[in-house]
Amino acid sequence: MKPFIGYLAAIAGDGSLIVAGAAESSPGIRFGVARVRADGSIDTPYGLAGRFASAFSAPAFVSDTRLALQSDGRIVAMTNYQGLEHGVAFARFNADGSIDPTFGNGGSIKIPVDGAYLLTPDRSIDAEGRILGLYLGFETSIPAFRVMRLTASGQLDSSFGTVGFLVPG
Repeated sequence: MKPFIGYLAAIAGDGSLIVAGAAESSPGIRFGVARVRADGSIDTPYGLAGRFASAFSAPAFVSDTRLALQSDGRIVAMTNYQGLEHGVAFARFNADGSIDPTFGNGGSIKIPVDGAYLLTPDRSIDAEGRILGLYLGFETSIPAFRVMRLTASGQLDSSFGTVGFLVPG
């Protein structure tokens, strides 16, 4: 297995540690989550051999990762990706670490946004399961904060702002 680099961790309801990060793969970087039990051991039944459940391939690297734990045990991971492409990506994992194929496009969604820096707080899922993403965007010559909202199924919410995006005035 290629090295896994953890970027962020969250404590699940059972005391286990959910770690979001990246691993080197071909091509590029794979993004995903791993779980460590409360006693510090790797949770081997979780995901793929307990260490990594791959959601999508990033063109160069991922950064500014955030996690949101849903009440049903599923995990929404949010990250920036940069390289030949730039943007924000979201992935959802089931409580057992498998990719949730009902979310986005087979478990994840990549949203191209030039020069994005994800600023989303960890608790970014509303009561209806919609996911909010706050980021600093550079689509124009003037940097501006932007908010995006995804539906509970992982698609841009067309009822929010302009096709899922809001630029606060």
